[in-house]
Amino acid sequence: MAFSLIDAVRCGDKETAKKILMNKKYTAIDIQGSKNDGTALFWACCRGFLDILHILVIQGASLNSKTAWGATPIHAACDNNQPEIVRLLIKYGCDLNEKTESGDTPLHLACYRGFPEIVQILIEAGANFNIFNSKHQIPSDIAYVQGYYTIVNYLQAVKQIVKNSSSKAKHRRLSDHNCVTCCLSQDPNVPREVYEYWTRNDLGLQNCSGKENNLSNQQNKSTHHRNV
Repeated sequence: MAFSLIDAVRCGDKETAKKILMNKKYTAIDIQGSKNDGTALFWACCRGFLDILHILVIQGASLNSKTAWGATPIHAACDNNQPEIVRLLIKYGCDLNEKTESGDTPLHLACYRGFPEIVQILIEAGANFNIFNSKHQIPSDIAYVQGYYTIVNYLQAVKQIVKNSSSKAKHRRLSDHNCVTCCLSQDPNVPREVYEYWTRNDLGLQNCSGKENNLSNQQNKSTHHRNV
């Protein structure tokens, strides 16, 4: 019966999945198919099913269960550009730096796919941007190879901010008061295209008081192995 739940979620049949979940509480909520290719939670994250994710977590689904190739639910969400799912998994306390068998963290996958919003969410939640995968690549290396230079510039700016920061609190968790975006808005050495991209796409540049910075005014004035 648990396999039918996985099949329903994987096939995108959300209503059937909800009915199955509401009719029975599973004792093996993290069971996978014969290929170990993901739990129901994993596939809900692929599909972007927020309500299914809520129910599964309430029923005890593991946030860090792994597929045969070591991918966790947050890998699935990052690989499929599901920002709201990523935010919710972070809120529930998933491991941001878990590695696949290839050594890829969720941030590696977001950089490989070229998803800047996912990258920013992970960074502000405290993801480690200096972890090497099995090819000895850190996330910014992958973004560079793939040609996602805005992401490269953003990560380079973040590294410089952390390096130069006088506040140890900013080192512990970059999401506190949106410290990264706060510093990005205040640092004149951050590449202009980083400002332009993040403001153009309204990805939430904030200052530490939680108010938006008018960056444009300020500037005027002065099927691959990574698939999960």
